[in-house]
This record gives sequence, C-alpha cells and structure tokens, in this order.
Amino acid sequence: MSMCYDEGIMPDEIPFEDVSIDGNEAVVTVDGDFDEIKIQWLMERTVVILFREAARHLPRKVKEDLVRAYENRWRRDDIFDPPVNRGRVKFEGPNMISYVSKDKVVAEWMVSQGEGVVQLRGRSYHFEMKPWMTKSDWKEFRRAEEEKTFWVMGLQVPLDAYVYFKSALAYVIGPVTRDFLPDCFGTDPRLANIKCEIDANYRSRLVDRIWVRTKQGDMIEVKLVSSSTPYCRNCRWYNHTVDECTRRNTRPMNRRGIQEVDREVDDLLENLSIQNEPRRGRSRQSRAHPVTWARKADTTEAMCKYAVLYFKDILISQGPEEDPDTNLAEGSEHWDNTTVKLTHAGRLDLERLVSSEEVSETVKHMAKGKAPGRDGLPVEVYQQHSDVLIPHLVGIFNEALSGGRLSRGMAHGIITVMCKKGDKANVRNWRPISLLNVSYKIIAKLLARRYLPVLVDRDQAAFVQGRSIFDNIVTAIEVLEQVQQENLDVAVLLLDLEKTYDRVNWTYVLTTLRKLNFGPNFRRWVRVLYTLSTASVSINGHISAPFALSRSLRQGCPLAPLLFVLQLEVLMSNIRVHPHIRGLPIQHRECRVKALADDLMAISENSVQSLSALKSCLTEYAGLSEAVVNWNKSVFFLPDRYAITVEWGMKQVDGGNAERYLGVQIALSKCADAQNDLLQQRIVRRIAIWGSSQHLSLFGRALVTSVALFSMLWFVGMVRTLGKQLLKVARRAATRLIWKPHGEADAGFILKIAWELLCCDRTEGGLGMLDPGRQNNALLAKWVTRAVNNESEDHWVLLAEQLLAEDWKLPRVSDVWTCCMLDSFLRRQVKSEFWKGVLQAWRKMAPRIWTTPTTKDEVLSQPLFDNPAIIAPNGRPFSAGCAKGAFGRAWIKRGVLRVADLWNAFSGQWCSLSEVEDKLGRLRQWERISGPAFLWMTTGSCSGESRKDCHYIKAGATSPRH
Repeated sequence: MSMCYDEGIMPDEIPFEDVSIDGNEAVVTVDGDFDEIKIQWLMERTVVILFREAARHLPRKVKEDLVRAYENRWRRDDIFDPPVNRGRVKFEGPNMISYVSKDKVVAEWMVSQGEGVVQLRGRSYHFEMKPWMTKSDWKEFRRAEEEKTFWVMGLQVPLDAYVYFKSALAYVIGPVTRDFLPDCFGTDPRLANIKCEIDANYRSRLVDRIWVRTKQGDMIEVKLVSSSTPYCRNCRWYNHTVDECTRRNTRPMNRRGIQEVDREVDDLLENLSIQNEPRRGRSRQSRAHPVTWARKADTTEAMCKYAVLYFKDILISQGPEEDPDTNLAEGSEHWDNTTVKLTHAGRLDLERLVSSEEVSETVKHMAKGKAPGRDGLPVEVYQQHSDVLIPHLVGIFNEALSGGRLSRGMAHGIITVMCKKGDKANVRNWRPISLLNVSYKIIAKLLARRYLPVLVDRDQAAFVQGRSIFDNIVTAIEVLEQVQQENLDVAVLLLDLEKTYDRVNWTYVLTTLRKLNFGPNFRRWVRVLYTLSTASVSINGHISAPFALSRSLRQGCPLAPLLFVLQLEVLMSNIRVHPHIRGLPIQHRECRVKALADDLMAISENSVQSLSALKSCLTEYAGLSEAVVNWNKSVFFLPDRYAITVEWGMKQVDGGNAERYLGVQIALSKCADAQNDLLQQRIVRRIAIWGSSQHLSLFGRALVTSVALFSMLWFVGMVRTLGKQLLKVARRAATRLIWKPHGEADAGFILKIAWELLCCDRTEGGLGMLDPGRQNNALLAKWVTRAVNNESEDHWVLLAEQLLAEDWKLPRVSDVWTCCMLDSFLRRQVKSEFWKGVLQAWRKMAPRIWTTPTTKDEVLSQPLFDNPAIIAPNGRPFSAGCAKGAFGRAWIKRGVLRVADLWNAFSGQWCSLSEVEDKLGRLRQWERISGPAFLWMTTGSCSGESRKDCHYIKAGATSPRH
C-alpha cells in the first residue's frame, strides 16, 4: 500500500473474486480481505479537506496551495521529524480534497485540528479536516450533517432589498442563526448571492421568493433557494437540472471519462439533498439517467439492459426507505382540505371478506382474449374450471388479511413496452404496460368493483362512470374563448406530469386511503397487491431478471386507475380551496383545475401570488407523492398583451398557434383550419394503407370506410365542426376506396351510385355507411341535450351559459337553454366558435315534434315565444326575433321568457296586470287574448282572481277552463 500511494508504484497482481465482460464494458469484483486492508491503510493515512464559505470559490491551484501552506506550518513548528515529506493531494470534487500523508502521525494531527484557517491578502479562508471514509460512510456523514443545518440563499439580491433580506427571512421563515458575507458577481456588482443559516425546525416554511414592497410602491423580487432546490452542475445555477439545461451541449468537459466522475459526485449530492429534506413540501430533483449519455444498443440483450436501467430508475423510489403504513398526515396539513369521506356503509362494504360468489361474478365479467401473465393461464381457464380454482383463490385472498401475502409468482408482472410517439430509438418514448397474472387481476378487479366513485370530484373526468373526456375538452375550449373575448389576465396551464403512474408513492396512497376513511382490510389488500410486487422487462421476447418495486401503480392493474384518481384528488382539493389561488370566475363559482387522469389543466390569475400558490401546491404534492412536473413540456396560454409574471421554464402558446390537448387542437384564437388540416393528412395516409388491400370485397371496403377511415373524424367531430374541404376530401377518399381502390391517387373514377344512396341501409339499396357531415351534426347537437339535462352544474355548462347569455343579452343565464329551443335565437350569431357550431347543428337536428305538457312543471317551463302551442291572433307563434311588431326579444331582455315568468309561485295564481308591468315596464298597448287549454287544465282554476278579470274560452266539449 505504501509503495502504491507514496511512491506511485502499483502492484502487478491483485486477487479478484470475479471478472465479467459485457461487450465493451467489464466489471471486476475485488477480494473482500484485500479491500479491508486498503480501507484500513487509507483511514490511517488520509485526511479529507472540505472548503467552506469563501474558500469554496477559490481557484483549484489556490486550494492546493492552502493545503501546502498548512503543511509548511508543520515543518516550521518542528512538529514532525525532518524525514516526513510532502503528501499527495487528490481532488475528489470542486470543494473536497483527499490528502494522503507520508506518515499516519501527520494524518492524526490534522484530524485532531478539525478546522484550518489561512490568511491570504488580509482575508480568512476556512476549511475542515475529517478522517477518510468510504463512499457509504461519507453519505451517512453528509446526511447527518445536513439534518442539523438549514440554509437559505437569496439569488442576485438587488441593493434596494439587501438591507431588508435578513429581517425578511426571520419574519417569513424563521430566526437566522448565521449569515455569510455576500457573494458578488463580477458581471453585475449591484447584485449578490446572500446565504443565511436558519433553525432547521423551520425548514418546512421555505418559500420560493420574497417580494419587498417599497414606499414608492415598487415590488422588488428576491428568489430563494436551499439544498432542496434543483441545481444544475453544468451551468452552476438553480431551478433546473442537468437534463433540463439548455447549455448542456456546450460544456467543455463532456467527454465520457470526466463526465463519469462528475456524475458520481452529482448523484452523491443529489441523493443527499433528497434524503435530508423532510417529506413535507420537499422538492424532488430529476437525475440524469445512463440512457441519456450511453452508447446506442444494437442487440436485444443490450436494449433489454438499458430498458431495465430506465424502468428501475422510475419504478424504484429514490427517497429513503420507509414503512408503507407510515402515516404521512401526522404533522402535515396536506390532507386537511380533502374533506370528503367514505360513508360508514361504504366502508363496511369494502371491508367484508371475499366470497366465492363475488369471485365467480368477477371472473364472469372479465374480458376474454387477453394476454396472460407469466404463468400463461388466460381468464378462460378460470372461467372453465371455476368450481375447482375459485375456492383456492378465496382462501388465498382472505389469508392476506391475517398477515399472509400473494405468492411471488402471482404478484410478478412482465413489463412490455408500447411506443407512444417520437423517436423509437429513445426508451423514454415507450410506455410500460404490465402483463399481470389473471389470479392477481381477479382480486384487483374485485376490489375495483366495490369501489365508490362519489369520493372523486367532477373536476376529474377519468375512470369514473358517467364522466367523459369531452367535458374537459369543452371546458378548455370555453375557458380559452372567454379569456380571449374578455381579454382577461388569466393563464391557462397544461401541465405535464412525467410518468405519473409509475412514480406514485405507496405510502402516499395508503395515507390518502386512511384519510378518506377506508378501513384496514381494504388498505391491507392494497398493500399486498403493490408493496410486495416484482417485475421483469420484456424486449423482443428477451425477459430480464426480476427486480422488486418500491413505488408505482402498475398500468394493467384494474385497481390502479381508481387509486390514482383518489390520490390525485388530494392535490386538486388543495388547489380548489387555496385562498391565494384565483381561477376563472364562473357565475357563483371558480374554475381552477381540471384533470383527465394525469393530464392536468390549471387556470390561474396571472399574478405572482396566485401562480406561486399554485406551484406551492404542486411542489408539496410532488415532494410527498414523488411525482415530477416536467416544466419543459408544460405549456400555457395567455393573451398577447400580457406577460407571464413567473418563469418556470414553460413554453407559451402564442395567440395564433394551437396546442394539442386530449387529442384536440385548442387555442386562444380560431384553430379550426389547423385541426382540419391534421385530420385531412391522417385520412390521406390511412387511405393509402387500405387502398392496397387486395382481399376486400365491396361490403368489406364499405366496412373499412366506416370503421377505419371515418372513425378518425368522430372524436374531433364531437367538439369541432368539420370543415367543408375536409368533408369533401373524406367523401372522395371513401368513394375512391369503394369504387377504385387500386387506382392511382390522381386518377379519376366513376361513381356507380350517388353518395346519398351509399349512406342508406342495405335493405334500401345502400351500403349502410355513415355520412361524416351528418354524423358531425348529430354529435355536436348532443351538447344541447346534455346541457339541458345536466343537474350537477358542471363547469362547461356554467361557462356555456355565461358565454351565450353575454352574446344574447339575457338577464338570467338560466334562460340560455330555453332560448336554444327558439328558432329566432338559433339564427343569431354568437362569438364562441364552439357554440356557434353546436347551435348550427342543433338547428338542423333538433326534434320538431311538440307534445302537450301534462304536469304543472311542464307547463311552467313552456316558452312563450316560437312555441306552436301559444299562437297570436294571426295564427302564428309569437316571434322572439326582430321583425316589425315582434316584442318577444324585448320581453326576454326583461326576464319574461317562460310561462313561469307570468305565474306567481307565492300565491299560486297568474300574475296580475300590475305585476306584469313591474317586470316589463309601462305597457302602451296591451291585449288579453285566449291561451291554450293546457295552461288552465294543469295550473288550476282562477280562485283568488276577480271574476271580471277571468277570460273564458271554449276548451273542447266538456267544460270551460280559465
């Protein structure tokens, strides 16, 4: 050892326990006894020097000179014998040096000194001396050291705010125990980084920034960072990582050898910062993964190896190990806003033991033809032999409640990958889908069938019966339309949660279930299903070795979607009730957040306070659940006249551009052309694929046209009006596929049957095809009926009422849906692009059959205008248009639209003339005319009215009615 470290002569033969070579890489495993000798020698002779405070910013050569200056002091003081020579210096990092002394007495003396201070040019530079430690011991030392200290740094603090900085920290976070001299920037001497140490007990009160309001009304921003703030070691700045750094390719030391050393130090520091922060509110950092810099794989084994590395990094928690049953809610306010609870009856239903009947019913409802798991047994086996297998399954499932567990094979999943989009050579673009054994899926589906969806608010549109993805799409369209029309300073954020399913922390899920009043049995089943699970990765038929999971809700598990929306509901509840977040006002409510699984849309006032509060909710959620918000892939909408008040790395979608949201293009301006162009390109590509099929008959081609071609239009056609050019291209492509499928793209063809006849039923001589234009109108018209029948006051309904009431000048927003039944209003123009298309489709598709109302409520809801049952003396319905002599629109503007507006609900009688005048103003001319018989037959007699005010008409051959 002395020859190696003192003289630099390395030994020729070292015993290794194992040597393995994989392609261009090799791994040697050292002998344990020999390694113990090396460790003991280094611990006796080596000292680690840590540079602190101002010494951290000294050049590399000066740092080595400081160590040499301290070494010279030993000689001057004659502490050591003259034969002791200079030791070796090895830089382990920017501020850490390993000093290998020539004699162990030197090392012992340096360690005993603890700290060193050297004066250079009148300034003191401090460094600490610690005994040498192994990498694992060093991690433990740093972890213990960081737990005792908590520092906060203000970045580039302006002079105006410098004098208030220390006091502001004390008021906002906690008492300052130590402050350091400012670190001035040479590029801008007015700005400085100021670092302060604060009592570690106040760590949870850290904020992202402090605003100093001066007497002149100026707002001075001071950004704060701490050890939990993401830090880029490439450009040496905060709030982003190396992966997110825009200067990563310009770093001179990007060669693999140097990058490997830097990566080791970075990983050490990042792991320490993650583990030292408390769970509440800590900010997790994304680490650079080996697949970012490693060479491309060209064999199945190498691809599988990279895939395992990548998915291990996602599916295995990077935080400290903890018991999944740990109650994170103790001492945390994160769950306080989640007030909805499982009812006692619902809890008992979820807690009951599994029965044979319930397992049999679950197996019966499982889909056939699905890929089996590792055991190779499909669901058909369990359905065919249920009498033999189900009793054993019931015993296994119920045994889990008494401390048992599923077998290792039952909880094992095979991760198969499915390409999403983008470069197929990048493993990040492949979605992991877990193939699970049917025995595992039976208990998961059984628990999912018991699940009660009432715990999830209607802001979440996924995985709850009765919710629809289109509700969120329409809400986003309407929000952007209102923001643009009223030129509101409101930001609409489309947030990207990276690999959210796979990063879900089990402890967070179980804590959420506990807060929602789920019982111990249900939580124990969840723990058995997830916390004891393993996985392997399958690439091109090559299956990797299994590895244990420590987080994630596996995509492929029937229970995972329901657990995911439950744990995400905590975040959404915090956003909905946060006092500092200001969303978009909608009548008597606010729209702040919408979600479809992990696709989050947040609406916030463009102010520092509101947006910072929104980010604090996201940061707290990310710190507890291990989710990661990918700010680089997140985008936001904001009218062009405003500038965003915060900078998080998000991309702004300009007013003239569109962004894809849940499969549909949305924008602040009109984006129908962009959407139609995309659909037209897809149709052309799809028709080119099917046009080369030689085996299709005429009816087969008609089926392909409806199922494979036109089906691409239905999703977008549910919320957008398909353009005339798009419909023309679609019909022509369908006609070509039917009559001349193998012809050239620009070649002509002969129509043997008119298009209208092709869309008729086969019994009528057609091919039973759907016309895309008519189908588009039918899909759009459904929004009116959905809105009329909506009883839950969904945001999209309230937004529609607000938009249309503004365009139609209605005093009551609730009159909107009655006006949608009036042909006069359907002819009027509206500003909303979405509702313009819907109302045009409704006018074409609305039912024309009028039925006589039979109940009092039906009578009172009848419109007074454009109603074939209420006619003027000329025999026509009263018009709500603007024609000469028409008064309907004036009445509607004053709130008289329905029969109920002429009915006094308090007295149970018709309004008197004076009451009508109070609503309509003084009437210059008025006339009392006969009303339809159903008005009097269902609302009662004229009791309470004077007989002279009653007008009798003949209503059939039986008896007169009022």
